[in-house]
Amino acid sequence: MADRNASVYSTGGRKKSVAEEPVTSVLKGGDIPVNDSGREWTADEEVLAALGYKPEFKREFTLWTTFSVSFAVLGLLPSFATTLYYGMGYAGTAGMTWGWLVAMIGIQSVAASMAELCSSMPTSGGLYYASAVLAPPGWGPFAAWITGWSNWMGQVTGAPSVNYGTSAMILASASISNPNYTPTNYQTFLLTVLLQLIHGCMASLPTRWIGRVNSAGTTFNILALIALVVAYTVVDIPGALTSSLGQPFAAYLVQVLPQRLVLLVLSITIIAGFAMGQGCMIAASRVTFAYARDGCFPFSRYWKHVNTVTHTPVNAVWFNNAVGCCLLLLIFGGNLAIGAIFSIGALAAFVAFTTPIFIRLFFVGNRFRPGPWNLGKLSIPIGCIASAFVALMVPILCLPASTGDRLAWYTEDQWYVPRPPSHTIQRHLTTPQTLILIWWFVDARKWFKGPKINLDHLMLDREDQAAQLGGTIEGKDALGRSDSSDGDVPGEMPAGKQVGDMKPEGI
Repeated sequence: MADRNASVYSTGGRKKSVAEEPVTSVLKGGDIPVNDSGREWTADEEVLAALGYKPEFKREFTLWTTFSVSFAVLGLLPSFATTLYYGMGYAGTAGMTWGWLVAMIGIQSVAASMAELCSSMPTSGGLYYASAVLAPPGWGPFAAWITGWSNWMGQVTGAPSVNYGTSAMILASASISNPNYTPTNYQTFLLTVLLQLIHGCMASLPTRWIGRVNSAGTTFNILALIALVVAYTVVDIPGALTSSLGQPFAAYLVQVLPQRLVLLVLSITIIAGFAMGQGCMIAASRVTFAYARDGCFPFSRYWKHVNTVTHTPVNAVWFNNAVGCCLLLLIFGGNLAIGAIFSIGALAAFVAFTTPIFIRLFFVGNRFRPGPWNLGKLSIPIGCIASAFVALMVPILCLPASTGDRLAWYTEDQWYVPRPPSHTIQRHLTTPQTLILIWWFVDARKWFKGPKINLDHLMLDREDQAAQLGGTIEGKDALGRSDSSDGDVPGEMPAGKQVGDMKPEGI
């Protein structure tokens, strides 16, 4: 074992165990990741190794480019412009204002709780990994299965839904320039698929180039926020909602701006929407890669492949792209069909976001090891707010806006905008979830065991653990657990064993 010991990375001339990293890992605290790369690991790579994974992507994102990808996915202006159709029609200006302020408390609580988990487990597919590690004994694989598939459903519908909204704005711009032009479903479909293909090509580029593209997109997005101020000067809300342009945001601008300025603002919004779709495509590909790495998908060995030239998960990008293009065929089924499909993205994402937060609150105890960024004493109360908010929002998002044979927002002046009936949204969400559960109980539970580490590791005995940590361990292991327990974190393999096809390693 001399050669293997020589390849283990060290800190200050000694071996560094998992317990010395601020992570909650699938590995035991006394395990030592093996560095066979021929060079010293960076601090980020050491943390990733402590989670059981060796680096497979080039880490070329700076702080700004990392922020840019997140900001692109957030897409403030495109999100506002494409969903104004619903918010203004259902709630009006007062409802949107107070609704955002109230919902902000719950949404920020969800974000803060997720950030705490990601700080402790900073890896691709972090929510799925967290559910597996934190779940009660024996429930790790099942929790990871539900979280992973829910997150993937939310991610894979992200880019198509954003590109669908961007296409609507592009075609609305064409209608403004030529009042005699009316977009068709066929044209909307082709334009949206074209955006999907462009984003697929861009998401397949090397990480450095992706960072530059998203940095430029974020700059456009920030500048375009000026259009939000303009949008609030709308004169005729019903007229904007029922405009022949088919895009209320464009109709709002037409009411208060000259045509050239309308096209300018729409152009900036379209560019911001394009950047948002690109960010969603990138995020979805990383999630798909993480789940394929652990065998969640059929033919996972193809989707987890990392391109040797670009060092990006190109196969995962195009797998998601193909699924997204198939979903876009529902454009031909009308607004109800395509609207319901994209509505499930929010519901599925809420399920994925909250599952590990809920497990962290009620089933973990002291097994959770906070990362560098954590909520401290506020962790539990904020987590409770996040869980309660999602428990409230999931059924609300499934409810219709009104009752009766003709669902409408407003009928006094004979204008209305239909919303997908609640049973349509429920069916689109529960059908795949039901199939996933059936798959689990019939077959997947026999072979799916949660995260698969792809890194060799050694195991220290108790005396070595004490020496590595600079002191004796009296009655507890490196993670602070007592001798009376078996020491295994739910979802992890027993000490000295590898997950997947790896063989036991020991010293």
